[in-house]
Amino acid sequence: MLFRCAIPTSAACYRRQVVLRAGNVSPSFPISMDYELLVRLAQSTQLAVVPEVLLSYRRHTGQTTRVQADRAHWAAMVAASIWWRNWLGFNANLGDVGLLYRAVNGWGVAGSEEAGLAIALLNELHTRFLAREQPNAADRDYLTTNIAQKIAVIQPTTQEPHP
Repeated sequence: MLFRCAIPTSAACYRRQVVLRAGNVSPSFPISMDYELLVRLAQSTQLAVVPEVLLSYRRHTGQTTRVQADRAHWAAMVAASIWWRNWLGFNANLGDVGLLYRAVNGWGVAGSEEAGLAIALLNELHTRFLAREQPNAADRDYLTTNIAQKIAVIQPTTQEPHP
């Protein structure tokens, strides 16, 4: 959830009162509204994922997330930066958010300096998340392993990074 919507909207189930208390869907996010809503819900309630497959998801070239991919990524980065600030007290500028977003999604970073900054930012988010949430030992180990895997794939690229 720190970088992308982990729960497909079509498979999500919410208690009406919880969504109304969180403020419902924001018109400020016509694209990525599902992610932005989940970000706000995560700040006020516990989210859970059930192990059963709840839907089959068809991907096609006409999807909004493909047709308007740049707008969707931008909206997700704005929602993430708001969440990080409000929930973790992490005041990253949108440039840093974009860098992290590119790095963790495998789109590459533009040199060793950017790679080092992405790793430092990722470590800072991880530290703040652990301090804020204080997960049990198993969850802490899982999260630490997940962050280590994300760091391991951050590589400088000679290609132009994805926007």
